[in-house]
Amino acid sequence: MKRVHFSLVFLLVVLITVYAGIAPGFDSFSGQFTIPAFPESIKVSAEDGGSVNLPGSASKPYTIKSVTLLDSKGKVVDALIPNGKIAKVTIAKKTDATNPAVLIIALYRDKKLDNVITVNIAGTGASGTEADYPVDFTIPDSLSHYSAKLMVWNPESGSLNSDTNLYPDIFSINRSLVYEKVSEGEGMSAIGYFGTSPESPDGSKVAYLKYDRKPKNKDDKISGSLYICNSDLTNHVKIRDIQGINTEDGAHQIWVDNNTIAYSDYTPGKGNITYIVDTSGKEVHPPIQANLGHGDAPNGTIALLVDKEHYPNGSTLGPNGIYIYKNGTVTKVVDLVDDLGKLKNQLTGSDNPNDWMMYHAQLSTNGTYIAIRLDTSTIDSDEYKYVITFKTDGTDIKIFENKKPLHQQWYDDSTLFAHDKVAGANGQPKHTAKRFDRNGTFIETLAAPGNHPGMSPDRKYLASETLYNISPIIMKLYRAGNTKPIAVLVNEEAGKIWTYRMHMDPAFSRDGKKVYFNMPMGDMIQAYRVDISGVIDTQN
Repeated sequence: MKRVHFSLVFLLVVLITVYAGIAPGFDSFSGQFTIPAFPESIKVSAEDGGSVNLPGSASKPYTIKSVTLLDSKGKVVDALIPNGKIAKVTIAKKTDATNPAVLIIALYRDKKLDNVITVNIAGTGASGTEADYPVDFTIPDSLSHYSAKLMVWNPESGSLNSDTNLYPDIFSINRSLVYEKVSEGEGMSAIGYFGTSPESPDGSKVAYLKYDRKPKNKDDKISGSLYICNSDLTNHVKIRDIQGINTEDGAHQIWVDNNTIAYSDYTPGKGNITYIVDTSGKEVHPPIQANLGHGDAPNGTIALLVDKEHYPNGSTLGPNGIYIYKNGTVTKVVDLVDDLGKLKNQLTGSDNPNDWMMYHAQLSTNGTYIAIRLDTSTIDSDEYKYVITFKTDGTDIKIFENKKPLHQQWYDDSTLFAHDKVAGANGQPKHTAKRFDRNGTFIETLAAPGNHPGMSPDRKYLASETLYNISPIIMKLYRAGNTKPIAVLVNEEAGKIWTYRMHMDPAFSRDGKKVYFNMPMGDMIQAYRVDISGVIDTQN
């Protein structure tokens, strides 16, 4: 059985008097007695099965080896989740002759003691033996801060100040997460592209979509509205009606600056039209017949693309290629035939560049480069998919030489991150999150395998969810550079999210303390965010 291991905590020798709540059927101490308090902040790291040595401690007969957590359906998970359970605790004996002791589990809601559970630990058994102690405590259906701390203690000894009555092996299980639904009402809503913050650059506003109905299929175009609200989720205002929104990436909405938003609307016979509006919904530029990219808009610049797939009858903007909008002006960066077509001898697929297709146009963090996905065939195979990067003046065109990774984005102004599709590359499993240079050369491992990655602005944290067609969908938070998650942000049944091509699309707030995402809700999604500042605090 999978077991989950947590950081250990130094014991703060403070007294609190609590009533020990006992779960039915437990052979446990009951009544009122005094136990040591559990600190929230004084922490050290220890390996699995390790113990914390208090100064002057004598022998410690017991060690908490692991804690098993379950979700509401009995599946082993690696974080406290609403309606989940602390199922059991495994404790090892370190000496032969020991006194009976007590396993104490203290539950905290919003950092205040909420409940205490105690379980007897027998003093029998030889040194080195382990025993599982059932707990079966269900976590409340609450989305507030929730944490649990576990310790082994001998309440029958003398003075608390004596080390002999303390078995200082303490586990800390934290759920320092606060969830909020971004949109008002119960209908379907969404943020935009993965890795594209829905917050304005100054973090004061949030943009999101509300759909008029649920999708009927994965290619459905649904009418709806573009909304903005304050960052505290007050003052929700509809600023535009939208005729046709994708189920996959919404309206591709991007904040151009603190007062301007670009978004995409599908118009039958014309394809996707990019609109640029102010926060009142007024157009500040004529509609542009081009497909909108994603990511941030450095220096107020956004990427646009025109190709045969999106505009089979051509675009009023001009020939197939990549364009940028900046300061009210649209400029062509590269021509698909004249510039990118020069790569055809290095690429497999069609020899006619006009047949090529482009996706995921994204500017680097300072706006020096653009990255795109280039498909050279209508056959859906990685053999014909490439990542191409070039400067915004159209020069320095490079091919990402390795297999195109999954959902690439700019890490900084010259390197990218993505989930690598090559199994075993750099000694890591397939779909591991990695950083690469523009040539596709590996730089560093960022996180474990996933799907749509999003990174905090300071690049210290990464969020990503399970791969396509897997249920439940589990989204985890990582400290960049580590493949073990520091929190599970979502654990939900997929429902229709894959069938209707809806994605979670995680994206961070501007201050890096929240993760926005599309929550699976059966046959639809809703825009949510989770405050991860409590988790981040444990990493500092």
